[in-house]
Amino acid sequence: MMISLAAGNNQFRYYTGGILYSDAGCPTTRDDHAVAMVGYGIDTVTRTIGDSSTTTCRRASKNERRARSCNDGSTYTNRSCCTTVTTAGSTVNEEVDYFIIQNSWSTQWGDNGFIKLEAGGGYGTCGMNTNVQYMTV
Repeated sequence: MMISLAAGNNQFRYYTGGILYSDAGCPTTRDDHAVAMVGYGIDTVTRTIGDSSTTTCRRASKNERRARSCNDGSTYTNRSCCTTVTTAGSTVNEEVDYFIIQNSWSTQWGDNGFIKLEAGGGYGTCGMNTNVQYMTV
């Protein structure tokens, strides 16, 4: 199966191994290179989740409102006691479907001339779902 995708970007151009994810910043609407889709796989990978924070608040007691401070050490704001929990760099294991693509830039590029692109809906990783061609015999 032949597909066209966006290869004129650093994410694709300097790929060296692993799975290139759809959220890696590769353009999805600028097809500029034709490649052969030669396989499909599923891997369990560990992904890092970015920083996230959750703030929980409760109404401050009458004494806390008078003192304008919270007894439990949380932050006093607008008659409430609030606590913020920040999770940075958490990891999660997940199964990732990917397509194996053979490129024409020699075996010195990528993973011996191949790249794994995360399978997904919409435009797909690097726009790989926008122009798919196959032959029937």
